[in-house]
Amino acid sequence: MNNFEIDKKQFTFKYNDKNSKILIITGPRSVGKTTLAKQFYESIGIDFLDLDDLVNEKLSEFFKSGSKTPLEQAMEAKNYDLIESIVRDIVQSFDNINQATAIAFAGGAYTGYQGLSGDLKSKFITIGLIPYENDDELSVKLLIERESNREHFKKLIDEGKLDMETLSNRVRNDYIKVNTYLRANTIDELIFIQQKTPIEIMNQVLDLLK
Repeated sequence: MNNFEIDKKQFTFKYNDKNSKILIITGPRSVGKTTLAKQFYESIGIDFLDLDDLVNEKLSEFFKSGSKTPLEQAMEAKNYDLIESIVRDIVQSFDNINQATAIAFAGGAYTGYQGLSGDLKSKFITIGLIPYENDDELSVKLLIERESNREHFKKLIDEGKLDMETLSNRVRNDYIKVNTYLRANTIDELIFIQQKTPIEIMNQVLDLLK
C-alpha cells in the first residue's frame, strides 16, 4: 500500500453502515495520533490535520508565539471558554471537508467538551488509540517515555523548567481520563498500538474500516 495515492475526492472510510471522508484519530497524550494521521498521508495520500495546530493558529490572534504555544498560554491563563469556542468552530468546519482526511484530535478535547464526541461519532469515523489493552501501568510508562522525549518537553526538562514528576503526573492523569472515556462506547473502534509501527497501525485501521 506504500506510495499508492488514492483519489481523495472519491475515497471514503467505511464502518458498518457508516461512510465518511473524515477519520478522527483520538487518544491520550503522546499515543501517536499525529504520527498515524501523517502515515495515512505518506502511505496513501490522504490529507491530514492536527487539531492542536488548528487551535494554535486561531489562538495566535490572541497570544503571541514564544517559548510556549498560544494553546499553552491560553491554558495557563485559564481561557477555557475561548479554547472550547475555537474547538467547536473548528469541528463545525469539518463539515466542509470534501476529500479523505485523517484528523489527529486531542483526547482532552474529545473527552472534555459536552456533546462534542457524540457529534463527531455521529458524523465521522472515530477511532481511539491506547497502548495496551489490559496493562494500564505499562501504557502509562510508554506514554511518559514518549512525552519526555518530545523535543519541546525534553528542552523544558533540560532547562529545569519542567520536572519529570510533574510531566509524569500530567501524562498519567490524562491517560486515566481518556482511557476510561474511550472504552465507554464513545468511538467506533479502539485500537491497542502496543509496540506496532505506524504503518502496522494504519493497516490495522484500514482492515477494520472496509
